[in-house]
Amino acid sequence: MTNHFGLKTEEVVPSLRDGSAQESLFRVLGQYSGLGGLQEHQCVVMDPQARVVNSSWREVDNSIRRLRERSRRRQVRLRLGQINP
Repeated sequence: MTNHFGLKTEEVVPSLRDGSAQESLFRVLGQYSGLGGLQEHQCVVMDPQARVVNSSWREVDNSIRRLRERSRRRQVRLRLGQINP
């Protein structure tokens, strides 16, 4: 591992062939870039037609659904004469 940007890749690669150098590199990358957090995520093959639900959209959809249902009930009560316009 080096911070000498003038070195060519061919000059740096031989030092990375040693296992301890690679471990050191990934340890430092993990400390400074959060690379270690990547272990917690997985890639999953999904059906392109599958519906993915966003929690924020779900809240909005639920409130719209509740308001529409409330409006329908009020319209029925209005038609039946149970409430005044």
